[in-house]
Amino acid sequence: MCAFVAHAKPNIIFIMVDDLGKDWISCYGADNIQTPHIDALAKGGMKFHNAWSMPQCTPTRATLLTGQYPWRTGWVNHWDVPRWGVGYFDWAKYTTFARVMKSAGYRTAIAGKWQINDFRLEPNALEKHGFDDWCMWTGYEGGIPPSGERYQNAYIHTRAGSKTHQGKFGPDVYCDFLVDFIHANKAKPMMIYFPMVLTHGPLVPTPDEPKVTGKTARLKAMVRYTDKLVGRLVKAVDDAGIRKNTIIIFTTDNGTGGGVRGTIGGVRPSGGKASNYEGGVCEPFIVNCPGTVAAGVAVSPSASSAMSASSAPASSPSVPAATWIVRTTPEAGASSSTFVLSVSTSTIGSPASTRSPSRFSQTLSLTDVTESASCGRRNSMVRLI
Repeated sequence: MCAFVAHAKPNIIFIMVDDLGKDWISCYGADNIQTPHIDALAKGGMKFHNAWSMPQCTPTRATLLTGQYPWRTGWVNHWDVPRWGVGYFDWAKYTTFARVMKSAGYRTAIAGKWQINDFRLEPNALEKHGFDDWCMWTGYEGGIPPSGERYQNAYIHTRAGSKTHQGKFGPDVYCDFLVDFIHANKAKPMMIYFPMVLTHGPLVPTPDEPKVTGKTARLKAMVRYTDKLVGRLVKAVDDAGIRKNTIIIFTTDNGTGGGVRGTIGGVRPSGGKASNYEGGVCEPFIVNCPGTVAAGVAVSPSASSAMSASSAPASSPSVPAATWIVRTTPEAGASSSTFVLSVSTSTIGSPASTRSPSRFSQTLSLTDVTESASCGRRNSMVRLI
Protein backbone atom coordinates (compact mmCIF):
# COMPACT_ATOMS: atom_id res chain seq x y z
CA MET A 1 0.00 0.00 0.00
CA CYS A 2 1.12 3.56 -0.65
CA ALA A 3 3.04 5.08 2.28
CA PHE A 4 0.94 8.13 3.14
CA VAL A 5 0.21 9.72 6.51
CA ALA A 6 -2.79 12.01 6.30
CA HIS A 7 -2.63 15.52 7.80
CA ALA A 8 -5.62 17.77 8.32
CA LYS A 9 -6.00 19.91 5.22
CA PRO A 10 -2.49 19.84 3.77
CA ASN A 11 -1.59 22.46 1.21
CA ILE A 12 -1.45 21.14 -2.36
CA ILE A 13 0.64 22.46 -5.25
CA PHE A 14 -0.02 20.69 -8.56
CA ILE A 15 2.53 21.50 -11.27
CA MET A 16 1.82 20.34 -14.82
CA VAL A 17 4.42 21.10 -17.48
CA ASP A 18 3.32 21.48 -21.10
CA ASP A 19 4.61 19.06 -23.79
CA LEU A 20 7.43 17.32 -21.91
CA GLY A 21 8.08 13.61 -21.50
CA LYS A 22 10.39 11.62 -19.27
CA ASP A 23 13.06 11.94 -21.94
CA TRP A 24 13.92 15.44 -20.63
CA ILE A 25 13.79 14.77 -16.86
CA SER A 26 17.13 13.63 -15.48
CA CYS A 27 15.75 11.64 -12.52
CA TYR A 28 13.95 9.46 -15.09
CA GLY A 29 17.29 8.72 -16.74
CA ALA A 30 17.16 11.37 -19.48
CA ASP A 31 20.45 11.94 -21.28
CA ASN A 32 22.17 15.31 -21.76
CA ILE A 33 19.98 17.31 -19.39
CA GLN A 34 20.02 18.09 -15.67
CA THR A 35 16.88 18.99 -13.71
CA PRO A 36 18.17 19.24 -10.14
CA HIS A 37 15.10 20.80 -8.51
CA ILE A 38 12.71 18.26 -10.04
CA ASP A 39 15.17 15.50 -9.14
CA ALA A 40 15.21 16.74 -5.53
CA LEU A 41 11.43 16.35 -5.35
CA ALA A 42 11.81 12.75 -6.54
CA LYS A 43 14.65 12.03 -4.11
CA GLY A 44 12.60 13.37 -1.21
CA GLY A 45 9.32 11.80 -2.31
CA MET A 46 7.72 9.20 -4.56
CA LYS A 47 8.46 8.84 -8.27
CA PHE A 48 5.95 6.97 -10.40
CA HIS A 49 6.58 5.15 -13.66
CA ASN A 50 2.92 4.40 -14.39
CA ALA A 51 1.25 7.80 -14.65
CA TRP A 52 -0.89 7.90 -17.78
CA SER A 53 -2.12 10.99 -19.57
CA MET A 54 -4.00 11.69 -22.77
CA PRO A 55 -1.75 12.21 -25.81
CA GLN A 56 -2.70 15.88 -26.21
CA CYS A 57 -3.15 19.02 -24.17
CA THR A 58 -6.88 19.68 -23.90
CA PRO A 59 -8.09 16.12 -23.18
CA THR A 60 -5.49 15.75 -20.41
CA ARG A 61 -6.48 19.02 -18.78
CA ALA A 62 -10.23 18.44 -18.98
CA THR A 63 -9.75 14.93 -17.60
CA LEU A 64 -7.64 16.20 -14.71
CA LEU A 65 -9.99 19.06 -13.87
CA THR A 66 -13.16 16.94 -13.87
CA GLY A 67 -12.00 13.41 -13.01
CA GLN A 68 -13.90 12.17 -16.07
CA TYR A 69 -12.72 10.47 -19.24
CA PRO A 70 -12.74 12.57 -22.45
CA TRP A 71 -15.58 10.56 -23.96
CA ARG A 72 -17.76 11.68 -21.03
CA THR A 73 -16.95 15.40 -21.32
CA GLY A 74 -16.59 15.61 -25.11
CA TRP A 75 -13.09 17.08 -24.84
CA VAL A 76 -11.53 14.33 -26.95
CA ASN A 77 -9.05 16.40 -28.95
CA HIS A 78 -7.02 19.57 -28.61
CA TRP A 79 -9.12 22.72 -28.99
CA ASP A 80 -8.19 26.38 -28.41
CA VAL A 81 -11.46 28.03 -27.44
CA PRO A 82 -10.19 31.66 -27.61
CA ARG A 83 -8.85 31.04 -31.13
CA TRP A 84 -11.51 28.83 -32.68
CA GLY A 85 -14.58 29.38 -30.51
CA VAL A 86 -17.45 26.86 -30.45
CA GLY A 87 -16.19 24.66 -27.58
CA TYR A 88 -16.72 25.91 -24.03
CA PHE A 89 -15.74 24.55 -20.62
CA ASP A 90 -19.05 25.17 -18.87
CA TRP A 91 -19.00 25.61 -15.08
CA ALA A 92 -22.69 24.66 -14.99
CA LYS A 93 -21.86 21.29 -16.54
CA TYR A 94 -18.40 20.41 -15.19
CA THR A 95 -17.30 20.37 -11.56
CA THR A 96 -13.57 21.03 -11.24
CA PHE A 97 -11.32 19.89 -8.42
CA ALA A 98 -10.85 23.61 -7.59
CA ARG A 99 -14.52 23.95 -6.73
CA VAL A 100 -14.32 20.84 -4.57
CA MET A 101 -11.23 22.15 -2.77
CA LYS A 102 -12.80 25.57 -2.29
CA SER A 103 -15.88 23.98 -0.75
CA ALA A 104 -13.54 22.22 1.70
CA GLY A 105 -12.18 25.55 2.94
CA TYR A 106 -9.14 25.95 0.70
CA ARG A 107 -7.83 29.14 -0.85
CA THR A 108 -7.34 28.35 -4.52
CA ALA A 109 -5.16 29.83 -7.25
CA ILE A 110 -4.13 29.04 -10.82
CA ALA A 111 -1.39 30.41 -13.05
CA GLY A 112 -0.18 29.55 -16.54
CA LYS A 113 -2.29 28.08 -19.35
CA TRP A 114 -6.05 27.45 -19.65
CA GLN A 115 -7.36 27.84 -23.24
CA ILE A 116 -10.76 26.20 -22.61
CA ASN A 117 -12.70 29.41 -21.99
CA ASP A 118 -12.62 32.78 -23.73
CA PHE A 119 -11.95 35.44 -21.10
CA ARG A 120 -13.38 38.11 -23.43
CA LEU A 121 -16.79 36.45 -23.10
CA GLU A 122 -16.52 35.68 -19.39
CA PRO A 123 -13.68 37.50 -17.59
CA ASN A 124 -14.45 35.67 -14.35
CA ALA A 125 -14.65 32.17 -15.83
CA LEU A 126 -11.89 30.96 -13.52
CA GLU A 127 -13.76 32.18 -10.45
CA LYS A 128 -16.80 30.23 -11.63
CA HIS A 129 -14.57 27.18 -11.95
CA GLY A 130 -13.48 27.51 -8.31
CA PHE A 131 -10.33 29.65 -8.29
CA ASP A 132 -10.01 32.58 -5.90
CA ASP A 133 -7.27 34.24 -7.93
CA TRP A 134 -5.48 33.72 -11.24
CA CYS A 135 -2.70 34.85 -13.55
CA MET A 136 -3.18 33.26 -16.96
CA TRP A 137 -2.00 33.49 -20.51
CA THR A 138 -5.26 34.05 -22.37
CA GLY A 139 -4.46 31.74 -25.24
CA TYR A 140 -4.47 33.27 -28.69
CA GLU A 141 -7.64 35.33 -28.97
CA GLY A 142 -8.78 35.60 -32.59
CA GLY A 143 -8.30 39.16 -33.89
CA ILE A 144 -5.93 40.20 -31.06
CA PRO A 145 -2.36 39.43 -32.23
CA PRO A 146 -0.62 40.39 -28.94
CA SER A 147 -2.60 37.63 -27.20
CA GLY A 148 -0.51 35.04 -29.02
CA GLU A 149 2.44 35.81 -26.73
CA ARG A 150 2.86 33.54 -23.73
CA TYR A 151 6.61 34.08 -23.32
CA GLN A 152 8.26 37.44 -24.06
CA ASN A 153 5.85 40.39 -23.66
CA ALA A 154 3.26 37.92 -22.43
CA TYR A 155 -0.44 38.71 -22.77
CA ILE A 156 -1.88 37.82 -19.37
CA HIS A 157 -5.34 37.77 -17.81
CA THR A 158 -5.83 38.58 -14.10
CA ARG A 159 -8.70 39.96 -12.05
CA ALA A 160 -7.68 43.39 -13.37
CA GLY A 161 -8.24 42.25 -16.98
CA SER A 162 -6.02 41.24 -19.91
CA LYS A 163 -2.92 43.10 -21.04
CA THR A 164 0.59 42.79 -22.42
CA HIS A 165 3.33 42.69 -19.79
CA GLN A 166 5.88 44.58 -21.81
CA GLY A 167 9.46 43.45 -21.34
CA LYS A 168 8.43 40.58 -19.07
CA PHE A 169 9.02 36.86 -19.57
CA GLY A 170 5.63 35.24 -19.03
CA PRO A 171 6.82 32.23 -16.99
CA ASP A 172 8.38 34.66 -14.48
CA VAL A 173 5.12 36.59 -14.17
CA TYR A 174 3.11 33.42 -13.50
CA CYS A 175 5.64 32.17 -10.96
CA ASP A 176 5.91 35.55 -9.20
CA PHE A 177 2.13 35.53 -8.80
CA LEU A 178 2.18 32.09 -7.17
CA VAL A 179 5.07 32.96 -4.85
CA ASP A 180 3.09 36.01 -3.66
CA PHE A 181 -0.02 33.84 -3.23
CA ILE A 182 1.92 31.33 -1.10
CA HIS A 183 3.18 34.03 1.26
CA ALA A 184 -0.20 35.78 1.45
CA ASN A 185 -2.03 32.56 2.34
CA LYS A 186 0.52 30.60 4.39
CA ALA A 187 -1.75 30.61 7.44
CA LYS A 188 -4.62 29.02 5.51
CA PRO A 189 -5.01 25.74 3.63
CA MET A 190 -4.28 26.45 -0.02
CA MET A 191 -4.45 24.64 -3.33
CA ILE A 192 -2.35 25.88 -6.24
CA TYR A 193 -2.71 24.59 -9.78
CA PHE A 194 0.22 25.53 -12.03
CA PRO A 195 -0.36 24.39 -15.63
CA MET A 196 2.84 25.88 -17.02
CA VAL A 197 3.15 27.39 -20.49
CA LEU A 198 6.65 25.91 -20.64
CA THR A 199 7.83 23.94 -22.61
CA HIS A 200 5.28 24.25 -25.42
CA GLY A 201 6.40 25.86 -28.67
CA PRO A 202 7.37 28.29 -29.94
CA LEU A 203 10.80 27.26 -28.71
CA VAL A 204 12.38 30.44 -27.39
CA PRO A 205 15.49 31.67 -25.57
CA THR A 206 15.09 32.16 -21.83
CA PRO A 207 16.32 35.00 -19.61
CA ASP A 208 19.09 32.70 -18.38
CA GLU A 209 20.16 31.68 -21.89
CA PRO A 210 19.19 34.59 -24.16
CA LYS A 211 21.53 33.73 -27.04
CA VAL A 212 20.68 30.05 -27.44
CA THR A 213 19.74 28.96 -30.96
CA GLY A 214 18.44 25.79 -32.60
CA LYS A 215 15.38 23.70 -31.68
CA THR A 216 17.03 21.19 -29.38
CA ALA A 217 19.22 23.76 -27.62
CA ARG A 218 16.25 26.03 -27.04
CA LEU A 219 14.10 23.20 -25.69
CA LYS A 220 16.89 22.25 -23.28
CA ALA A 221 17.11 25.86 -22.13
CA MET A 222 13.34 25.90 -21.57
CA VAL A 223 13.54 22.65 -19.60
CA ARG A 224 16.26 24.14 -17.40
CA TYR A 225 14.09 27.22 -16.85
CA THR A 226 11.14 25.01 -15.97
CA ASP A 227 13.32 23.31 -13.38
CA LYS A 228 14.38 26.70 -12.02
CA LEU A 229 10.75 27.76 -11.54
CA VAL A 230 9.98 24.51 -9.72
CA GLY A 231 12.88 25.37 -7.41
CA ARG A 232 11.47 28.86 -6.85
CA LEU A 233 8.11 27.45 -5.76
CA VAL A 234 9.72 24.96 -3.39
CA LYS A 235 11.85 27.74 -1.89
CA ALA A 236 8.73 29.89 -1.39
CA VAL A 237 7.09 27.05 0.50
CA ASP A 238 10.24 26.59 2.59
CA ASP A 239 10.48 30.32 3.32
CA ALA A 240 6.82 30.39 4.33
CA GLY A 241 7.50 27.65 6.90
CA ILE A 242 4.84 25.29 5.52
CA ARG A 243 6.98 22.69 3.75
CA LYS A 244 6.00 19.75 5.95
CA ASN A 245 2.32 20.38 5.38
CA THR A 246 2.52 20.96 1.62
CA ILE A 247 2.08 18.18 -0.93
CA ILE A 248 3.86 19.06 -4.18
CA ILE A 249 2.87 17.08 -7.28
CA PHE A 250 4.88 17.34 -10.48
CA THR A 251 3.75 15.93 -13.82
CA THR A 252 3.28 16.81 -17.51
CA ASP A 253 0.28 16.79 -19.84
CA ASN A 254 1.67 14.57 -22.63
CA GLY A 255 4.91 13.47 -24.24
CA THR A 256 7.54 15.78 -25.72
CA GLY A 257 6.34 17.95 -28.58
CA GLY A 258 8.01 19.80 -31.41
CA GLY A 259 9.80 16.80 -32.85
CA VAL A 260 12.65 17.15 -30.36
CA ARG A 261 12.39 14.02 -28.28
CA GLY A 262 15.35 13.27 -26.06
CA THR A 263 16.77 9.90 -25.09
CA ILE A 264 16.87 7.71 -22.00
CA GLY A 265 19.96 5.54 -21.87
CA GLY A 266 20.54 6.31 -25.52
CA VAL A 267 17.05 5.15 -26.53
CA ARG A 268 14.46 7.52 -27.96
CA PRO A 269 10.92 7.14 -26.54
CA SER A 270 8.38 5.20 -28.57
CA GLY A 271 6.35 8.34 -29.18
CA GLY A 272 5.82 11.97 -28.21
CA LYS A 273 2.99 14.45 -28.18
CA ALA A 274 -0.14 13.25 -30.05
CA SER A 275 1.13 9.65 -30.02
CA ASN A 276 -0.71 6.79 -28.35
CA TYR A 277 2.56 4.96 -27.82
CA GLU A 278 4.02 4.95 -24.33
CA GLY A 279 6.28 7.96 -24.91
CA GLY A 280 3.21 10.05 -25.66
CA VAL A 281 1.00 9.01 -22.75
CA CYS A 282 3.15 7.71 -19.88
CA GLU A 283 4.42 10.81 -18.10
CA PRO A 284 6.69 11.76 -15.20
CA PHE A 285 4.76 11.93 -11.93
CA ILE A 286 6.36 12.87 -8.60
CA VAL A 287 4.71 13.43 -5.21
CA ASN A 288 6.65 15.09 -2.39
CA CYS A 289 5.78 16.07 1.18
CA PRO A 290 8.44 15.60 3.88
CA GLY A 291 7.16 13.48 6.75
CA THR A 292 3.95 12.62 4.92
CA VAL A 293 5.08 11.00 1.68
CA ALA A 294 7.82 8.38 1.93
CA ALA A 295 11.15 9.63 0.58
CA GLY A 296 13.22 8.02 -2.15
CA VAL A 297 10.50 5.67 -3.32
CA ALA A 298 10.12 4.67 -6.97
CA VAL A 299 7.01 2.73 -7.97
CA SER A 300 8.39 -0.46 -9.50
CA PRO A 301 8.19 -0.44 -13.30
CA SER A 302 7.89 -4.23 -13.22
CA ALA A 303 4.68 -3.88 -11.24
CA SER A 304 3.18 -1.01 -13.14
CA SER A 305 4.25 -0.58 -16.73
CA ALA A 306 6.49 -1.77 -19.49
CA MET A 307 9.13 0.85 -18.67
CA SER A 308 12.66 -0.45 -18.56
CA ALA A 309 13.83 -1.24 -15.04
CA SER A 310 16.96 0.77 -15.79
CA SER A 311 14.87 3.96 -15.55
CA ALA A 312 14.73 3.64 -11.75
CA PRO A 313 17.87 3.71 -9.61
CA ALA A 314 18.67 0.29 -8.21
CA SER A 315 18.83 1.71 -4.69
CA SER A 316 15.31 3.16 -4.80
CA PRO A 317 12.67 1.32 -2.76
CA SER A 318 9.86 0.03 -4.94
CA VAL A 319 6.14 -0.20 -4.37
CA PRO A 320 4.52 -3.39 -5.74
CA ALA A 321 1.00 -3.80 -6.99
CA ALA A 322 -1.58 -2.55 -4.54
CA THR A 323 -5.17 -2.88 -3.45
CA TRP A 324 -7.18 0.33 -3.61
CA ILE A 325 -10.42 0.99 -1.78
CA VAL A 326 -12.57 3.04 -4.12
CA ARG A 327 -15.80 4.89 -3.41
CA THR A 328 -18.07 6.07 -6.20
CA THR A 329 -19.98 9.30 -5.82
CA PRO A 330 -22.98 8.92 -8.17
CA GLU A 331 -25.47 11.44 -9.43
CA ALA A 332 -27.83 13.16 -7.03
CA GLY A 333 -30.43 10.87 -5.58
CA ALA A 334 -28.38 7.68 -5.83
CA SER A 335 -26.45 6.10 -3.01
CA SER A 336 -22.66 5.86 -3.06
CA SER A 337 -20.93 2.51 -2.91
CA THR A 338 -17.52 1.25 -1.87
CA PHE A 339 -15.59 -1.41 -3.75
CA VAL A 340 -12.19 -3.00 -3.47
CA LEU A 341 -10.08 -3.03 -6.61
CA SER A 342 -7.06 -5.28 -6.61
CA VAL A 343 -4.29 -4.23 -9.01
CA SER A 344 -2.60 -7.35 -10.28
CA THR A 345 1.15 -7.46 -10.77
CA SER A 346 0.81 -10.27 -13.31
CA THR A 347 -1.62 -8.25 -15.44
CA ILE A 348 0.05 -4.83 -15.34
CA GLY A 349 3.59 -6.11 -15.38
CA SER A 350 3.22 -8.21 -18.51
CA PRO A 351 5.18 -7.00 -21.55
CA ALA A 352 3.39 -4.46 -23.72
CA SER A 353 3.73 -6.69 -26.77
CA THR A 354 1.72 -9.50 -25.16
CA ARG A 355 -0.58 -7.50 -22.90
CA SER A 356 -4.25 -7.45 -23.86
CA PRO A 357 -5.40 -3.82 -24.30
CA SER A 358 -8.84 -4.59 -22.89
CA ARG A 359 -7.38 -6.36 -19.88
CA PHE A 360 -4.93 -3.51 -19.36
CA SER A 361 -7.62 -0.83 -19.41
CA GLN A 362 -9.88 -2.84 -17.12
CA THR A 363 -7.07 -3.07 -14.59
CA LEU A 364 -6.09 0.59 -14.60
CA SER A 365 -9.40 2.37 -15.22
CA LEU A 366 -10.86 2.81 -11.75
CA THR A 367 -13.92 4.62 -13.08
CA ASP A 368 -14.79 1.77 -15.45
CA VAL A 369 -14.36 -0.86 -12.76
CA THR A 370 -16.45 0.91 -10.15
CA GLU A 371 -19.16 1.85 -12.60
CA SER A 372 -19.58 -1.74 -13.77
CA ALA A 373 -19.90 -2.75 -10.13
CA SER A 374 -22.44 -0.03 -9.45
CA CYS A 375 -24.81 -0.79 -12.34
CA GLY A 376 -23.24 1.77 -14.65
CA ARG A 377 -24.19 4.92 -12.80
CA ARG A 378 -23.62 7.85 -15.10
CA ASN A 379 -20.84 10.38 -14.33
CA SER A 380 -19.63 8.53 -11.24
CA MET A 381 -16.61 10.25 -9.72
CA VAL A 382 -13.83 8.22 -8.15
CA ARG A 383 -11.82 9.11 -5.07
CA LEU A 384 -9.36 7.06 -3.05
CA ILE A 385 -10.18 6.65 0.65
